[in-house]
Amino acid sequence: MNAIVQAVKTVSSLFVDDGSLALAIIALLAAVYMLAHVALLASPALLMALLVGGTLLLLLENVFRAARRSRR
Repeated sequence: MNAIVQAVKTVSSLFVDDGSLALAIIALLAAVYMLAHVALLASPALLMALLVGGTLLLLLENVFRAARRSRR
């Protein structure tokens, strides 16, 4: 049973290295979705810019946090 749990953990780590990054991206997607459906005035270009810019900012923050962790 322990080998199965270890195998599942190994496979899941291939897809999700940092859980906080995955949760932040899901939150970003939810926020943009809500903005698209609540604020009908939001243009598709603005929504796309929020998705791309937000994802890049989250990724950069994650890289800087990992770099700080590795220096310790």
